[in-house]
Amino acid sequence: MSGTTSHGQHVFDLVREPDFIRLWAVGWINGILRWLEILAIGIFTYRQTESELMVSLMLFARMAPLLLVGALLGAIAERINRRTMVMVSMSVVCLTSVALSLLAASGLLQLWMVAAGACLSGIVSAIEFPARRTMLVEVAGSERVSQAVSLDSSTQHATRAVGPLVGGALIQWLGIDSVYVCSATAYALGVFGIATLRFKPAAPTATKQRLFGIVGEGLRYVRTEPTMLAVLLVTVCMNFLGFSYNSMMPVIGSDVLGLEGAAIGALMSSEGLGALLGALLTAFFCRPPHYARLFFFGSCTFLFMVQAFLACGSALLGAVFLFLAGIGLGAFAAMQSTILLSLAPAGMRARVMGLLAVSIGFGPLGVMLVGAVAEYLGALLTVRLSTGLGLLSMVLCAFTLPVLVGIERVRGR
Repeated sequence: MSGTTSHGQHVFDLVREPDFIRLWAVGWINGILRWLEILAIGIFTYRQTESELMVSLMLFARMAPLLLVGALLGAIAERINRRTMVMVSMSVVCLTSVALSLLAASGLLQLWMVAAGACLSGIVSAIEFPARRTMLVEVAGSERVSQAVSLDSSTQHATRAVGPLVGGALIQWLGIDSVYVCSATAYALGVFGIATLRFKPAAPTATKQRLFGIVGEGLRYVRTEPTMLAVLLVTVCMNFLGFSYNSMMPVIGSDVLGLEGAAIGALMSSEGLGALLGALLTAFFCRPPHYARLFFFGSCTFLFMVQAFLACGSALLGAVFLFLAGIGLGAFAAMQSTILLSLAPAGMRARVMGLLAVSIGFGPLGVMLVGAVAEYLGALLTVRLSTGLGLLSMVLCAFTLPVLVGIERVRGR
């Protein structure tokens, strides 16, 4: 009982710290915009092209920076001020959103411009892991890593509920220009939040090393830690085979379930609500000996419930299954960063989080594959195959790296 009380006290202490609240709020902003843009841009693209492949290509543009430059951004975060890194990136995307809103309002917006804006927003998302989340852990301190990351993960999942609702409503009733106005305003608030931080981020630890040398050092370190290696491998499988279903939600919602934009957003939000619950439960109750198992079984729960959603044929019942999928997702995402940040030494955290960004970046490849196959097999069957292969990959991961099912314990620091 005292352990639960201690965990809960850590949570309440964190939410009373102004710098933690500011960094947490910036996570809210980035998360809402991520899911708002993914749905709104997907619906806009499908209306313009009626092509599943084009929808998936737009999501690829939004997520590709994670794969292409995630590790490099982690290395850069070891060499420069992380606060400046976040501020500059958000400022650039804020100005880009202003330009895109003006182009949309004047009727000059083209799909390639939408893709370029999505790619820039993706760079901000890629910077999240090695820069903002690392600063969040620095503010929290090593004894509160689990609570800080779980709270931040709960935020990201809450935004999975809020973002699609807002994005679906904006694109249905006000148009794509309103999406960019919303984005510009939110990014400006994020820049203000980072600018008013009072704490000083840790000094760069690798100022004299070459960038690719820093990346290589991070890779060599992870290879010596079976638990960290397992987390990154499962993350690759989940993003490549599991989460790509999101790219087909505008198509499944419209063609299979007969829903409009706002209703599709509400359906997607049910997953976010479940994930919020899963992350909050993790923040208050999970202990280090259970981290790896919770991470693994959360992944399996998500994939199984998405399969149930695809089979049910009902929007209402589908929302229930997506809510349950979200609970598994909440555990997966909270433990993903918690395990890595708990095991990594302070001087290695940013580059390890950069490797996590690369692992998440395999998602765009899955999105492209799903979009291409869906052109021939249809969105529903394609996503069934993808998530089915995801479940098979979980079985293979458990056999290959038994630490995932608790044969070894994650050590807390």
